[in-house]
Amino acid sequence: MSGKKSWEVAAVLDQTQKVQKEIFDAYKKEININIGDIDNLVLNISKIKQNIEKIKLENSQAQKEFAGEYKDVQTKLTKLKKEVSNLNPQKNNLQAKLSKIEKEITQNNQKAQKIRDKIRNTSDYVNDEYKEAQKLKKEMNNLKKEYQNLKTESTKTKQSLLKIENQLTSKQEEISKLEKSFQDLSTRAKEIQEIRKEASKLKEEIIKNYRSIDKKLADKFRKSQYNQLEKYVNKFVNLSDKEIIDNYTKILQNISSLNSNIQSDYSLFLEKKAYSKKLIQEVTELNKKEYILLEDYVKDIDSKRTKLEYYDHYKKENTQKQFDELIKKAKQLFEKEKFEECNSELDKANELYTNISNEADLIKENIESSFELALQIRDTMLDDIDFTKAEIELIDDNPINGFRINCQNGDTINFEEVKIDNGEPTIKLDHIENTTGTCGVRWKDMVKVFRDKNIPLTDVTKNGISVLSFERVRNKKATKTQERAR
Repeated sequence: MSGKKSWEVAAVLDQTQKVQKEIFDAYKKEININIGDIDNLVLNISKIKQNIEKIKLENSQAQKEFAGEYKDVQTKLTKLKKEVSNLNPQKNNLQAKLSKIEKEITQNNQKAQKIRDKIRNTSDYVNDEYKEAQKLKKEMNNLKKEYQNLKTESTKTKQSLLKIENQLTSKQEEISKLEKSFQDLSTRAKEIQEIRKEASKLKEEIIKNYRSIDKKLADKFRKSQYNQLEKYVNKFVNLSDKEIIDNYTKILQNISSLNSNIQSDYSLFLEKKAYSKKLIQEVTELNKKEYILLEDYVKDIDSKRTKLEYYDHYKKENTQKQFDELIKKAKQLFEKEKFEECNSELDKANELYTNISNEADLIKENIESSFELALQIRDTMLDDIDFTKAEIELIDDNPINGFRINCQNGDTINFEEVKIDNGEPTIKLDHIENTTGTCGVRWKDMVKVFRDKNIPLTDVTKNGISVLSFERVRNKKATKTQERAR
């Protein structure tokens, strides 16, 4: 009968805990920063909306004298207020989701501790506990995915609120311009009776209002309409005094309407430009220096890499270059004022970073967990099993493939592969016996030490015979060790 021993259960519980905690804490920190930014954005959005809702533009004299322009102002204000009322932040429960994840992590850690307490100092098989430990490990991996999804959700929510805030700021500026236009209309309404008596003043008023239009903006947004208005103004100033008085209100309304439309176009342009600029900054700042290569860490070199650089180093890919090219293209489109296309490239960069970032987290977890296990085995062989030599080396010069440990002291024991992949440890051995008859004794002592330290070491066979119990192993495929007789 076979089953799982307590050291195997403990190994499942212990091996990835250190690295997972580091990654979980990083996720939590980023999510909390986003939540704080989101709360501030929601508060500011609410204040802007309240200020806009209070605005009223009313003047009976202006309504009487300039009915058309007055109506245009009211229509424009109503339209802007409606647009503002439709800009509502999406309700989210990010904090609740974060609390739920933290609560489940705490509960899982408590369950893990109960399992440790339960299996401590027992020599019986603990298959049920092993299953519980495997289930906990799966749950922790699921929680890691929930953290990643929540980080992505909080980032998208923040970006969405940034866009709403930017749109509201633009609307607020547009309404401020409308208020000024309305004040001018009210002022003109007071003076209209006197101005009507003087055709020359009406001409000056029309020319003044026509010249108040920003020609550069007109050429950019409403060139055809502006050119047409220019013809009307030139014709107007050559009319008789009576015709000037009769046509004044109509042409002034046309000038005001075009100027208002140009300003609206410009406000929308600035709104899109401001959002794209913020989005460029947000996405660019995602790619910050965070991780140190294991090789640099061992050499005490404090040189951090971005997650993309970290991923590329071990996977031999070029995602950092892809990300940089997307950002470069987005900036070029921004300079050409192609803001929608710019945002599309930034979305691609954001998606690329998110995917590779998660992959880099897993690589870091596997590499550093594997290295910690290799260090633990090496130190145990030197300090507790009295080997005189124990050297760690990379497999194929890349820690992503795991580590070898060459140990010598009369007998030679080579750990051909030491690796943890997504929390699952693999230890492959090659035992070369030097002195006949000492193998079993050495291995029994060694295995006891390893199990006491929760290192997942299984039995070793030589010619089908267990070196621990001296019994023939019936199913050679069941062991995870490799044996080479010499």
